[in-house]
Amino acid sequence: MDRSSQSIYLGFYPAPSVANSTGPVIVYYVQQTQDLTSDQSQLFNNNPLLQPYASALAYYVAYRGFLTVEETDLAQAYLSYWINFLAMMRQGVTKQPDFNPGFVGQHGSP
Repeated sequence: MDRSSQSIYLGFYPAPSVANSTGPVIVYYVQQTQDLTSDQSQLFNNNPLLQPYASALAYYVAYRGFLTVEETDLAQAYLSYWINFLAMMRQGVTKQPDFNPGFVGQHGSP
């Protein structure tokens, strides 16, 4: 791995050939984000499109926390919040843009 720049490059040695290739390469990774070190720090590297999903993380952490102290009723409540939030996230991912492709506007004043 080459980490000398902002991008990370992964190489293979020896280089695979088409004749002996076994298929695609899948690389599993966990992104290392910056620590939240002050009150002004933002989750998700300050990406405003992802900020609404911060609540889902809090629900999951609360669920796991209450599970460890054996507060099963509270754990189940936060688990249901988290599952509902995941459903909303999945719905947002699959939603198509709301536009009318047949609409033709008029340029200029009437």
